[in-house]
Amino acid sequence: MLSNKNNLFYSIFVFLTCVLIFESCNSSKSKTSDNLSALTQTRDSLDAISRDTISVDIKNCKKTIKMAWSRNTTTHQKKLIQELIQELIYVDGGTFLMGCNTPKDTQCVEAEFPSHLVTLDPFFIGKFEITQLLWVKIMDHDPNTYKGNTLPVTSISWDDCQEFIKRLNHITSLNFALPTEAQWEFAARGGIKSKNTPFAGSKEINEVAWYKGNSKLMYQSIGTLAPNELGLHDMSGNVWEWCSDFYGPYSTEQQKNPKGPESGVNRVYRGGSWLDNQSYIRITTRNCGRPDYKMNCLGFRLILIQ
Repeated sequence: MLSNKNNLFYSIFVFLTCVLIFESCNSSKSKTSDNLSALTQTRDSLDAISRDTISVDIKNCKKTIKMAWSRNTTTHQKKLIQELIQELIYVDGGTFLMGCNTPKDTQCVEAEFPSHLVTLDPFFIGKFEITQLLWVKIMDHDPNTYKGNTLPVTSISWDDCQEFIKRLNHITSLNFALPTEAQWEFAARGGIKSKNTPFAGSKEINEVAWYKGNSKLMYQSIGTLAPNELGLHDMSGNVWEWCSDFYGPYSTEQQKNPKGPESGVNRVYRGGSWLDNQSYIRITTRNCGRPDYKMNCLGFRLILIQ
């Protein structure tokens, strides 16, 4: 009988000891987790402190962008990125008729219908397509067949653009992105200054666009032809430009700040290129490709979200 009691007490002792050890282990894990969290916060704080906060004035409007360089940003990177920011164009918000208007354009195809009212908030957009020089300085590789510092970067996928944007945003602490399809078309049309021309800035294609008829079958340096009403170059022609949206049919209803379908297979690109005939250079022309799709007539430009 005594032996059984001893065994019982011993079992209870062992059980309580295990419980205490278990709680101690959990407490240690919790403290370790807290310590790791604190270290992460400290590292992020130090990174923020190490950033040089600067203000960049945009040339084309009375706007100033405040940004902060990440550590290890090179002098050349800083120079090119400051130029990118200084050349941003401020687009006043407004309402416009997006898509093809049948009586005015007999070249429209089904994907450009129905025309519908869209209202957009103001935004900043790049004056030029992203160049090979800036791409190489951010990404450390050159995907282009025909090379030149002032040529638009091409042969890059939608996914590649996202990686570029991720790196650029880390370097600058800003929020760059691809334009939505609606932002792209509104900007291409000239925003609230639009003269409703078929090409971005003119009814005469050769004034504003590099296309099959004048490009000598090669993309050209950015900004060498006339800009549109907002001062944007090459919104028609030179290279197609990726947008952020999934591709899908247009809405029949009025929209505000649309971002396209919630899901899909293909991403939108717009604007036509040096390889295309006149019908593809029209402002309303739409095209699309899978996120990993690349070709040497497809590039991009950026917006800045404030």
